[in-house]
Amino acid sequence: MNSRNNLCPWLAATLLVLPGLAAAHTGNTGNGWLSAALHPLTGADHLLALLAVGLVASRQPPAMQLKLAGVVVTGLLAGLFVTTLTLALPWMELAIAGSVVLAGVLLATRPQRLNGLILALIGAFFSLHGLAHATELAGLNAVGLATGLVSGSLLVLVGAQLAGEYLNPGLLRWTGMATALSGLLMMSA
Repeated sequence: MNSRNNLCPWLAATLLVLPGLAAAHTGNTGNGWLSAALHPLTGADHLLALLAVGLVASRQPPAMQLKLAGVVVTGLLAGLFVTTLTLALPWMELAIAGSVVLAGVLLATRPQRLNGLILALIGAFFSLHGLAHATELAGLNAVGLATGLVSGSLLVLVGAQLAGEYLNPGLLRWTGMATALSGLLMMSA
């Protein structure tokens, strides 16, 4: 077994533990771009959803990988836009935790092909993430917020996709189950 194969399980385990060290949606409103770019790396809900979707993408054909990235970005931007309409959803945190559960289930079931319904669900739950982050960071530069959130999200998504290409499919299934369980724990908090 080469050193890269030895490193991947440790990297995956580390990425699953890191979200527990951070709290999402805390109202931290520092620099607009920087706060938005760092949130996908420090917010447990966002990080877990992106990691799961990136790992699912790692098992898809290249054209579907691009579609999936486009769906995530479109969902985030749609959520940011909806916030400009001053829409606030009282159940948003619960729905976001639910999106982590769904992303974990998607990863655990390891679909060979993604269909339109799955892509629509992924877009919908990332629009909730965009909505939550725009609400939290209201008053900041909209361009900085949008570019930061998209940049940070794509970094995590592509990183997970690249890591997933080296991971054992069985480990991906367990990672999906752990992600879904994390989402359920978020829902109960």
